[in-house]
Amino acid sequence: HVAETIPAVAPTCTATGLTEGTKCSACGEILVAQEVVPALGHVYDDDKDATCNVCGEEREVETEEVIIAQGACGASVNWKLLENGTLVIYGNGAMEDCFEVGTQPYAKYLSQITKVVVEEGVIFIGRNAFYGFTAITEVVLPESLMAIEEYAFFGCSAIKTFDIPYNVFYIGPYALRKTGI
Repeated sequence: HVAETIPAVAPTCTATGLTEGTKCSACGEILVAQEVVPALGHVYDDDKDATCNVCGEEREVETEEVIIAQGACGASVNWKLLENGTLVIYGNGAMEDCFEVGTQPYAKYLSQITKVVVEEGVIFIGRNAFYGFTAITEVVLPESLMAIEEYAFFGCSAIKTFDIPYNVFYIGPYALRKTGI
């Protein structure tokens, strides 16, 4: 026999590899069979790391929701401020009106709130709800929303786009005045 090397194939994160083997170049008989090398699997620094250290593939990582503050903002509507600056309004029904600017139940966090997410079930955004919250850049509204009361987003100058759900039948005076829209 005339020995010829069969090159090894390195395993990857998701594909198996092969060891080096040998065959006869004259008759093709396998002299040393290649063996399967298992796939390496992805390697991450920790459970929160989204990028594999070997291949760079991204994965979904569940992030723990860290709540900075929370409270009520309606009879059956509540709010929570997350560490990432997202204010989540959730529950069923209407947000309460705030008749004076600065009396919103989350007003002391005004400079930290960069995103507002109103979840399904909320049907009404109250008067002055986010009046003057200049750090808000993004607003996500639910299909359940039917009304945005006057001055609700007045002065939210960093908001550049705003998708209004189909079911909204009322937008109060100055609700979007002095926004970036």
